Amino acid sequence: VALVMPKGSDPALDLTLLEACQQLDPISLGQYLKIRFTRVSNPKSKALSPTTWETPSQVWTSTTPVVIPFLSNGPVEKWVEKLCRQAGLPPLRSVEVSQKSFLAGIQHVLFKSGPSQQIPPYRVSGKKPSFHRFVRLVFEEPVEGPLGLGAGKHKGYGWFKSGGSNA
Repeated sequence: VALVMPKGSDPALDLTLLEACQQLDPISLGQYLKIRFTRVSNPKSKALSPTTWETPSQVWTSTTPVVIPFLSNGPVEKWVEKLCRQAGLPPLRSVEVSQKSFLAGIQHVLFKSGPSQQIPPYRVSGKKPSFHRFVRLVFEEPVEGPLGLGAGKHKGYGWFKSGGSNA
């Protein structure tokens, strides 16, 4: 999990927010995940670099599954297109969806009872788990990030990284 400050924000306020986050007890997201904030000023990992999440690109690949809360009849790709339209994004050239991530090293979307190494399901309004899929989007024009789509985007689901076809 990363906290990225908006471009042009006040550095003094940024520092105050970062210091406040460091004082938080670990945040629990269900029984599977605990988050503790640590300040990284010069990230060595590409995953922590703002360019991974903000660089304008036509191709965006989800790093966590997109939660589609209103799936009914029809292809999943059409529902992803609807999420993009609702977010005010430009027209899409193509949409790919999969239970497996398009990126190496990310767990599949397969839910089991009890603890597992799989990504925990996100429940919309306490209902049964919603439809989760990894997504690769190709837009007609470059889109500037960060990009998050679907239910749960404020809790870490549906986040995308920018990059080429092998993002």
